[in-house]
Amino acid sequence: MKTLNELIDDIKESLFEQDDVQSILYYYLKNKNFNDLASFDGEVECISVNSFQGNLVDSKDLEKIQKKISNVQYEKSINIFNWIGLALQELLLGIGSDFFKKKLNGKFKEHSFRYKYLIARAFEDYIEELKKFLKAVVDNNDSFVSILKHIYLEESINVNTVLRNFQKEASYDIIDLLLLEDLKDIKSIAYDRTQKSLLSDILWILSEVQSNHKNHNKSEDQYNSAIRSLLSAKGYIVQDQTQRGQSSTGKSTGELDIEIFTSDNIPLSIFEAFNLSSIESSKTTNHLLKLSKNYDPNGIKQNYAVIYSKAKDFNALWNTYKDFVITINFEYEIVKKEFKDITLQYPNYAGLRIGETKHQNRGIKTTIYHFFLDMNF
Repeated sequence: MKTLNELIDDIKESLFEQDDVQSILYYYLKNKNFNDLASFDGEVECISVNSFQGNLVDSKDLEKIQKKISNVQYEKSINIFNWIGLALQELLLGIGSDFFKKKLNGKFKEHSFRYKYLIARAFEDYIEELKKFLKAVVDNNDSFVSILKHIYLEESINVNTVLRNFQKEASYDIIDLLLLEDLKDIKSIAYDRTQKSLLSDILWILSEVQSNHKNHNKSEDQYNSAIRSLLSAKGYIVQDQTQRGQSSTGKSTGELDIEIFTSDNIPLSIFEAFNLSSIESSKTTNHLLKLSKNYDPNGIKQNYAVIYSKAKDFNALWNTYKDFVITINFEYEIVKKEFKDITLQYPNYAGLRIGETKHQNRGIKTTIYHFFLDMNF
């Protein structure tokens, strides 16, 4: 099965081999310019394409089309892309009759959700009507409608299942492309929101583990087990000791403490935890390198290092750790060789120090959060 990005790329490649009205409408809806209008010579097409470019045509040309529409066969020959173009030109010219907009109202009500969606993408005043139609759908096995309900009604969907069904279609058009790109945008927003929630959830979970650390026999494995359980209880998909990536030597696969996924099984973060009583160069380096290229080939935006401090002087070890981290030879270097102490941003967590390092992973800025827990009390 193709990923969402792969499917979008394939549809783009197949649709933009030649220029047509639906392609120009796509450029308009995506705020992209298209200047070569020479290939359009049909009277309706010319008006539509000029509309999508923001150009005014002679009002008499629009009046001419209006008169011809009294012929039923002529009206049927106009596709949805051109109806949108005609209604848009009417709006640009400021014609008060709203003839084409009223025609578009009829098309919106009588046509499928595909066309309802396209009209709502072109004219925002149709969005509420689209939502009303979507709310009326109870039993639904249509992947297109499922995605619409996810975007406009925030209903949950299994993206992998929806994409699998979506790919059973024999062919796609510009409406499919717009929908999938909207889904991608929504997923990106939701993904960023989930990452912010994950940071807050991890802070709470670590405070719980820290406050009950004596019940875990001061065992690293038991700490990690408690963290996995609490993450699962928060609704994340959690895999432990995941075989992923390469070892620090690059010779064989190795193990991570925890890998965290969204409810759609999309990789969200990797999580490495270890005990530390003093700075052991080899041990500390090997653990932290798991959070860079070797175990994160996809460049996840946020990863977490959790250090269970067993030192008598907690603050001294924290300061030594901060200085040591910037000396590590990460595959993707720390930006400006800076370890930023952000503990003061989280004043409610005593016995916890928090830092961050920024890395450039093939043009993508990634962050490793370093949580330092006092476990010697």
